[in-house]
Amino acid sequence: EKQLKKMTSLPRAIAKTNVKRIGDKIIYELSTPGIESAEDVFISRLESGYEVKAIGSKKVYINSVPINLPLRKYSISENKLLVEFNAGQTEQAFE
Repeated sequence: EKQLKKMTSLPRAIAKTNVKRIGDKIIYELSTPGIESAEDVFISRLESGYEVKAIGSKKVYINSVPINLPLRKYSISENKLLVEFNAGQTEQAFE
C-alpha cells in the first residue's frame, strides 16, 4: 500500500538502459538512482516482453523490455537495476 501511494505521487521516467550478453545470459542494466531495495521493483510479463517498474526516492522508472526469454533474476547494484534473462539452451529431461 505504501509503495502504491509512492508510485502514484512521484513523476514517471524511463531509465537509461544498456544491454549486455555474457555467455548464456542477457543482462539489461537500467540506471535507476534512488532504488533502495528489491521490494521497490516490480516486473510484469507482457505479451511482447516485460514491463519493469522501479520506485526510487524521486522518480518511478518504467521501462519496457522487448524480450521473450525466461527471467533469471534481478538485483540492485550502484544505482542500477540489473535484470538478467536466460538466453542459453533449454535443458530437457531425458527418461
